[in-house]
Amino acid sequence: MKEFILEKDFSCIKLIIWDLDNTIWQGVLSEGGVLLNPVVPKLLEKLTRFGIINSICSKNDEEQALAKLAEYGLSDFFVFNSINWQNKGQRVKAMISRMNLKERNVLFIDDEPSNLEEVSFYCPGIFASLPGVIKDLYDAVPSVDTPSGRLAEYKILEKKKHDEDGFDSPIEFLRQSEIKISISKDCWKNRKRAFEIVQRTNQLNFTKSRPSEKEFFAQLKNKQIECGLIRCLDKYGYYGIVGFYALKDGTLLHFSFSCRCLGMGIEQFVYSFLGFPHLTVVGDTAVKLDASSTPTWIELVDGGLTDSPSKERGPRFKTIFKGPCDMEQMFSFIRDDKSFSKEFNYVSRTKKCTIYQGTHSATMVQIAEKNIWIDTIKNLPFYDCGAFDTKLFTQKNGLIFISLIPEGCYALYKHKRDQFYVVLGEWCDDLCNDKVAKAFNEGKLFNGGFHFSDEDYKKFKDQFVYEGRITPEQVCKNYELILNHIDKSNDVYFFLPSEMSVPTAQRSYKGREEYHKELNKMFMDCFSSMENVRFIRLTDFASNLSCYTNNLNHFQKNAYFELARYVSSIYEKRGSTISGTNALERLIRKIRKKLRHE
Repeated sequence: MKEFILEKDFSCIKLIIWDLDNTIWQGVLSEGGVLLNPVVPKLLEKLTRFGIINSICSKNDEEQALAKLAEYGLSDFFVFNSINWQNKGQRVKAMISRMNLKERNVLFIDDEPSNLEEVSFYCPGIFASLPGVIKDLYDAVPSVDTPSGRLAEYKILEKKKHDEDGFDSPIEFLRQSEIKISISKDCWKNRKRAFEIVQRTNQLNFTKSRPSEKEFFAQLKNKQIECGLIRCLDKYGYYGIVGFYALKDGTLLHFSFSCRCLGMGIEQFVYSFLGFPHLTVVGDTAVKLDASSTPTWIELVDGGLTDSPSKERGPRFKTIFKGPCDMEQMFSFIRDDKSFSKEFNYVSRTKKCTIYQGTHSATMVQIAEKNIWIDTIKNLPFYDCGAFDTKLFTQKNGLIFISLIPEGCYALYKHKRDQFYVVLGEWCDDLCNDKVAKAFNEGKLFNGGFHFSDEDYKKFKDQFVYEGRITPEQVCKNYELILNHIDKSNDVYFFLPSEMSVPTAQRSYKGREEYHKELNKMFMDCFSSMENVRFIRLTDFASNLSCYTNNLNHFQKNAYFELARYVSSIYEKRGSTISGTNALERLIRKIRKKLRHE
């Protein structure tokens, strides 16, 4: 057991986990009356103001224990409580993990030596002590004039963890969290906070460089060193300054982040934003950076974020983005808007596989024409209701961006009796063939996480016939019907797939550029005369091999940046037109009102 020595170890403590019976109060709650330790309320107040977090791990009835804490006025001091009759070792370990802390920064207080031993076994780095330490702690904790905001931060984290438990994957949770960051250069103004991040962070301090205050301030003044502060905001609250970097000659001297943003992907996003500069990682870190990915659930905003956002204008018009998840890469560079609807591939909570069928014209035309077989298709094991959830046919006076990339990706299957189509797997894989289906189920072929059961496969094979990839002629026929059902007040932009020949090891992508050329030419010939239809040729934004990653559908960051900039210009231009129209309409209404009065 790691003994807590106040004089030596207090400076390490970020969290105290408390027992209740014979610790916070004298007596056992389940056996009758208890008496509050009079030092505890004053100590909790001092700890909270100083910035040390408090939590409870107790063997008790939770409802009864929380009622007693409320009676004593202590409830609001605690977060991430674990109150039940289970053994404490694994519970304490889980609590520390959920709070993104390290065992070496935690003190566990309990009156039972056996509990101290058990917790120390599961958490070897934790400090453990009997309740006698409470009085000494009260004397040791400094009194501060300005209270710390750490308790509020951990209450936000507690709410987030509770919500995250309701999602099938962390990424799904992060996408709905509305994470926004800003990167600003006002480092000298906030030099104390920047210095604190470099000195105090450990789990997300990638360089472990900790200069003296004088040396650090000299770095901030050095014009050869680019420094930046990262602020963060999401739907749960404002986190303030959570990160700092210092970059010189393409090498990161400092790259440090507060643990309050651990798990949000902010460090990887900033690393990508900086262009993946050289970084020598020192010691262990809670996150491993990579030199290729950009988290797509984070939005970079201009200017500084605050906890009191200025009033924003309501959405000027609605915008729909429909296509594969690759499109979301643009949103690393687009200032998001509540008026955006993103209809991309997603992982189904119920089917536990990727649902990509909704981005294919074969599905969209079924929605547009209100196909009588939609309910049947929804119940197939590789579809769900979300594949048919779209705003394409209800939106008016907005923008619509649709990618044609899915047309060349997936295979069509026709129902033998009822003649409707479904989308499944890659275009070159005939899943009605037993050997191909076996490789599909084993994950040797693209399956999006879906696996046939023996029963489902037999039904599928009996009912459907493989049609292969949709022809360019059929794509055009589908979109002729789809566009007839989209309100003409919308401007519709189609992303035309790349026609670049990109070397690839992926069988299904070899020669795909020829299909794209045929599709793009036929599509433009069919729809270029429509006033509300426009085309965006992806080849124009990824015009040489250096713009691609592993195939012609996946681009490097610079290509997505240029594409995002172009899309943003379309959005702003549309906004200016709407604003001008609205101003004219207001003027006309004013004149009419005046004429009526005269």
